Amino acid sequence: MSSADDTAVPTGPALRRRASWKLKLAAVCTGCVIAALVGEGALRLCGFPRVGRYSPDLNLGARLVQNYGGWQRAEGEVYVRTNSAGWRDREHTLQAAPNTFRIAVLGDSFSEAAQVEIHEAYWAVLERELAGREALQGRQIEVLNFGVSGYGTTQEFLCLEHEVWQYKPDLILLQFLPGNDVCNNSHTLEPDRGRPFHVFSGDELMLDNTFREQITRVLRPGAIARNWDEKVILWKHFLISHSAIMSLIYEMRHRNEDQAGNLEPGIESLVFFEPGEPEWIEAWAITDAVLREMQESCREHQVPLVVFTANNSLQVHPDDAFIRQIARENDATDVLYPDEHLQTLAEATGFRFISLTLPMREIAQRDGTWFHGFPNTAPGAGHWNVTGHATAGKLLTKELCRLLDNKASGAD
Repeated sequence: MSSADDTAVPTGPALRRRASWKLKLAAVCTGCVIAALVGEGALRLCGFPRVGRYSPDLNLGARLVQNYGGWQRAEGEVYVRTNSAGWRDREHTLQAAPNTFRIAVLGDSFSEAAQVEIHEAYWAVLERELAGREALQGRQIEVLNFGVSGYGTTQEFLCLEHEVWQYKPDLILLQFLPGNDVCNNSHTLEPDRGRPFHVFSGDELMLDNTFREQITRVLRPGAIARNWDEKVILWKHFLISHSAIMSLIYEMRHRNEDQAGNLEPGIESLVFFEPGEPEWIEAWAITDAVLREMQESCREHQVPLVVFTANNSLQVHPDDAFIRQIARENDATDVLYPDEHLQTLAEATGFRFISLTLPMREIAQRDGTWFHGFPNTAPGAGHWNVTGHATAGKLLTKELCRLLDNKASGAD
């Protein structure tokens, strides 16, 4: 008869099996650690940055890291750099050189333009194309880029207030992306809570900065997260800031991949049609109110505001039948509601509006050209490629020259 002690302590084959299992687990863990270290070293040797491109900001929610350098390979392949002020641009002084006309660009990822080289971005094309034009009346042209991926109209307005005015621009050029800007402006539709929002309190537009408390708490030294959301922010920030592997994974997760109908992740098809659902009606109302606030700020500074629409690939698809099909599925005749809406708002509010949608669509369908997509993505997916930026820059040049000529002549 066996005693309790005989069954409690494994001996012989059982002991060897347990020891073998522990050794295998230890070997797997050691292998994973070694692989991670080798991968980390290899990524850094290949030039991939140890830190991510973005950092939290108490006014804007997030912004670009100052003096950043690192590869972007999700769409195309570009070594992305930022200047000492934390913008994807060359260096600029606060005070413009004499006899210089300054244009400040506000926008999201289409203006950050990390998918193309700096000299290929639409705002760089705009600067070159405007140089020497009669509309500038002999002045030099300088375009400053304040575009940051993920920004909505609220963040762009706050960037204007906190950052842009100190550079004393002569014109504000706001890039508006219908595909996600309206969602970005809505506390209901936007899943990312780590950003400022404008909300209505009755009929009054109010700024909701509750994200500040969370960012302040989780980023201070020795911070202890109080809930799951704070834990996610804390650990994500720590890992992305200290590991090239985690920074790469983070950027890969945000890659724009093609989906059915060329509607990429983060692109809401409902925005291309007149809103019927309450949350979309409110999102557009907030967007309109923020644009009115921006126009008022520009009026106070005696600087014109020009808003133009960047376009999603759906709107400028080379196959017109595809556009019509999407429109029919939504009981509409086209996907131009955002442009029509902004044109009406511009006429009522006083800012200038430029729609690039129809001109770029005409070129795309005439030449069979894709303005979106890269060799390592599907055609029509994601952001403007080099052709898209070049075309947008040249079209904007034409419209801005017309605006400046009218201003010089006193016409409106």
